[in-house]
Amino acid sequence: MKPLTARQTEFKIRLWDEVGQTFSIYPKEMIQSFCDYWFEISYMGKKMRFEKEKTFGIKRRLATWKNNSVSWNKSPEKSETLPTYFNKKLWQSLSPEKVQIYKAHLSRLGWQYFTSQSGNHWLSPDNKRHWL
Repeated sequence: MKPLTARQTEFKIRLWDEVGQTFSIYPKEMIQSFCDYWFEISYMGKKMRFEKEKTFGIKRRLATWKNNSVSWNKSPEKSETLPTYFNKKLWQSLSPEKVQIYKAHLSRLGWQYFTSQSGNHWLSPDNKRHWL
């Protein structure tokens, strides 16, 4: 397997090749946050987030990233201020409206919210339970 930096460079080249002429419609900060998100390294330190996906179309993912930034009524550079994991203290400190945003954010990342007889909890993408 190639080193992480080489694979990151290849990703950026693919990004440029696929987006090319329309690159100017994406703010530089948004491109950086997009890359930062997809370059997140796995727990074992071998794969990046985008490498763990079964399919990964850069052009479609970037367009979705931009649309989500707009639909969340945030500037693109601020769209990734929420953590990619369940944070109980953050959850408890949020207003009901922001809880819904955080819930949607975690759901997009593969987390599942459950209400059961034993209480409410989140199930992480690796199937670990996080109780509220």
